[in-house]
Amino acid sequence: MSNDIYARLMSVVSEIEQDGFVSLGPVAPLIRDLDGLADRHLAATCSAEDIRTGIMAKLAAIELDPASHAIESAMATGRGPKTVGVMTAIARRKLVAACGHALELPEDIELPRPADKKTIPAVTSGAAKGAPTIGVLRNIAAYHREHERYYTWNSATEAANMFREANRLKAVATVWLGDQSSPSLHLAAGDFTDERFAAAGCNDLNALPAIGAIGVLFMEGEGEPAEIRALKAKLRGLGPAWHGSGDWLANKMAHAWLRESVMLRDDWAAAAEPRFGTIVANWCGSRQMALAGRCATIALQILEGIDLRPAGVRADRREAGRQLLEAAWVLDGVAQVIGRSALDLSENDRRWTRYLDFLTTLPAVEAAA
Repeated sequence: MSNDIYARLMSVVSEIEQDGFVSLGPVAPLIRDLDGLADRHLAATCSAEDIRTGIMAKLAAIELDPASHAIESAMATGRGPKTVGVMTAIARRKLVAACGHALELPEDIELPRPADKKTIPAVTSGAAKGAPTIGVLRNIAAYHREHERYYTWNSATEAANMFREANRLKAVATVWLGDQSSPSLHLAAGDFTDERFAAAGCNDLNALPAIGAIGVLFMEGEGEPAEIRALKAKLRGLGPAWHGSGDWLANKMAHAWLRESVMLRDDWAAAAEPRFGTIVANWCGSRQMALAGRCATIALQILEGIDLRPAGVRADRREAGRQLLEAAWVLDGVAQVIGRSALDLSENDRRWTRYLDFLTTLPAVEAAA
């Protein structure tokens, strides 16, 4: 069974298939409602399952943003059939992607029905003031193709790192939620404040077979393990950094859409398709980066709510294990979002190359108007 959001998205897809682009009316309320749903579920006080619902809602809203711009561009006066075809393909692709995320939402999720459709005034086509030259467009494409080659593998690496951090927490949480201590290593009560014995391992808190892989070691005479302190510091830095960088890049992509709109002419449609594909991938990726930063901060808040000193964990080991597992699942979500961004960005290299190949056929001093 589908949910209310999926049904509303499919109605937009159906309208486009039957009647073409006649209105932006149904899309804006969907973005608003999905963002609202995400905001209600993306909080440290929510369960990991609820946070996953928030992530899926936000990912659907992210896909709809470039879809709405593509619809608006297709509706602009003076567009030729080939240009409309390019924008139609982008809108359909992103709407279908949004539907995929919506299907991951709980079936009982319901949102208010949108208000009556309102026709959005068409965007006026034509050359923008100060239209760039072909040389400028070629410069931007050449440099940013190389820049994105770096960020493709960098984002994939960050995703792998987050999965690894999540699995470290899961290994420890599994011990706390069960009984996997090692009888042969049980210690008699002793004075572990004595620095000579402080390094003794906590037999009831450590995942002994996994320590060689995860590095997390609880010691009787110490506090929170250094590896978890390092993870907190990492999340404390990554959360705001990803959120800020994502917002910055999203703004740049909005301006890129306007700048590259000079390509929306039928004789240049072959170049417009790959170029706007790069913008869409970066636009979605920028908002995914901001979402990952937000979720990284939530994971940090969950971890900071756990007393991770040996005595603190022992006060309620199962509850500490439950919270640690929740933090791990949120980190899984962070990794999934960043990994999705890396995957989408990896498609851009061939798009940039096709675009550059087209630009090389044009005089560098020609105004793209």
